[in-house]
Amino acid sequence: MNSAGGMAATGGATQPGSTGGNPGLGQGGNMATGGSILSSTGGAAPIGGANATGGTTPATGGTKATGGTTVTGGTAATGGTKATGGIAATGGTKSTGGAMSTGGTTNTGGTLATGGSKATGGVPATGGAATGGSKATGGTTATGGTKATGGTLATGGTKATGGTPSTTNSCATVGGGTCPSSLTCPNAGNGTITCGCYIVPGLGANKKAILDAGASQSAADQSYVQYLLASAMIETALSDTNYPLGDNKTGDSFNAGVAKQNLGMIKVCHPAIQTTAQATAMNSNRALDVQVYVECRKYYGSSWWAGHRNGSSGISNPNTPDIQNFKAGEDWTNQMIQSGNHQCDNVRFWVSLPPIIIL
Repeated sequence: MNSAGGMAATGGATQPGSTGGNPGLGQGGNMATGGSILSSTGGAAPIGGANATGGTTPATGGTKATGGTTVTGGTAATGGTKATGGIAATGGTKSTGGAMSTGGTTNTGGTLATGGSKATGGVPATGGAATGGSKATGGTTATGGTKATGGTLATGGTKATGGTPSTTNSCATVGGGTCPSSLTCPNAGNGTITCGCYIVPGLGANKKAILDAGASQSAADQSYVQYLLASAMIETALSDTNYPLGDNKTGDSFNAGVAKQNLGMIKVCHPAIQTTAQATAMNSNRALDVQVYVECRKYYGSSWWAGHRNGSSGISNPNTPDIQNFKAGEDWTNQMIQSGNHQCDNVRFWVSLPPIIIL
């Protein structure tokens, strides 16, 4: 794609071609130790045979009373009445089935604690604290950060599967590849843009060269490195710099690098390059080429496509149908590369975008 507007970008693809309870031993339960004790000590000693000590003692020479104050053949003790079945207590009140406790309250099925509150199905505790704290299955498990599926991959931070890679780009294999069986071409609201796919021998090696050159870029900038594959693919069949010097343009419209960036924008976002001779170094130094691309993308933001397509005029008027189509074409190409894992194969996607002609 050719640049225009003094610093116009090129863009235009060649078609085919182009994550205690109460420890208890029940301290102080209802233990009856010495409840109601009745002691009858000192009943009246009978005169002449009836002697009672501690209740009713059978009269001498008579019969021991059984079951109350009745004596048979003797004299009932005065003040020494012995009652069996009355209020006789030995050590306290003993109840069978009542409130009987030995050392405290023992509950079967109640709150059983050994150094803490133990609950079946609740929060187990040994020593008063849950073992391992609150453990959640299916909750948020983090090792050095938050684990997420579909988020952003970061070492020691947020791990993502299917997000934007943040580590060095690498290719398990280079070359080969197969085009999708069907394509849905882009549409920026101005009608569907013609698109296609074909195999270009050697393209995979050039894709890998771009990714390798961008490996030193920060994790946050790796998305720009990935997108450069689309920007380069739109410009030439092999994503290389094998095109006429400057793409036959001069001054600020001079193009350099695999994305055919224009000198007018390069001078602003990468001040170290101010001349066409300096910009030409981008054609043979892929690391410099990637660095300038990343810096310009970050500097111009959403205006980058407008300036790349139509120079300063495009930046001033970024919403023309041509610029909208250009951006839609690059976005679609990037989506096809990333979603189909075509970063290192020989598959080339193309969209039909008319070149900018400088008269």
